[in-house]
Amino acid sequence: MKETPTPSGVNYQRVRDVVRMDILTGVFAPGDRLKINDLVERYDVGANPIREALQQLRGEGLVEMIPNKGATVRYLDERVTRQMLELRQAIELMVARKFAQTGSYKLLDELKRAQERFEQAVRDGHQSEYHSLNNAFHDIIIRAADNQEAELIMSRTSLLIRAVRESVGYGPERIGSILAEHRALLDAFEQRDAEKAGEIAWLHASRASDDLLDQYRRMMKARMRVEPAGQSKRSRVPRGWTPDLAQKRP
Repeated sequence: MKETPTPSGVNYQRVRDVVRMDILTGVFAPGDRLKINDLVERYDVGANPIREALQQLRGEGLVEMIPNKGATVRYLDERVTRQMLELRQAIELMVARKFAQTGSYKLLDELKRAQERFEQAVRDGHQSEYHSLNNAFHDIIIRAADNQEAELIMSRTSLLIRAVRESVGYGPERIGSILAEHRALLDAFEQRDAEKAGEIAWLHASRASDDLLDQYRRMMKARMRVEPAGQSKRSRVPRGWTPDLAQKRP
C-alpha cells in the first residue's frame, strides 16, 4: 500500500519506529493508554499516521486495542514472554526433527546458502542484517515442515520478538554462538540424525530466549538509572528518522 506523507513529511513508518522505541524503553508503561490526540501533540504529526502506526504495533504485539478504551500498551511481563518463547522452543525442536527426516537436498543447499550469507555479514560487520539473516535461516526449516499451524504461531510471535530484539540487540558472545549452533544443525541435517537435530534446535532456541530476556533486563536497568527530569513534553519525529540500534543498546 502506498504511503501518504503528512504535511510535515513524516509517514506512519517513521512514527511507528519512534512509538515502538518509546514503548520498549519505558516512556510508555504497560497498560498506558495511547490516545490519538496526546500522540499527535507529543510527536507533532497528524492523526492518520498515528492511527496507522498503532495498527502496525498492534500486529507486532506491542499494542492492544480494547473496546471502548482504545489503544493501550500491552503488558510484556517476563512470565508471559518466557511462556511464548518456550512454545517457540517446542516448535523449533519439532521442525528440526522433521527437516532431518524429510528435508530435501535442495532445501539443505538453500539452508547452507542462507548460513553463508549470515556468516559473510558477520565477517563484514553488518550488524543491522543479523536478525533478518538469522530469521531467513530458520524460515527455511519451518517452511519445510509444511505445518501451517506451526508457521502461524511462529509468525505471530516473531513480530514481537523482532521488535524487542531490534531494540536490545544481542549479547556480546551470542552471534558467534548462533553461527556455531547453525553449523551443528547443518551437520545433523546432513547425517539425517533427527534426534541430534532436535536436541541442537532445543538448545539453540533456549539460548536465544535467555539472551533476549537478559538483554531486555539490561536495557530496562539502564533506563532506570537515567534521570527523567527535564524530558520534553513533545518529541518531534525527525524527517527520515530511523533508530540507530548500535547507540540504543545499553
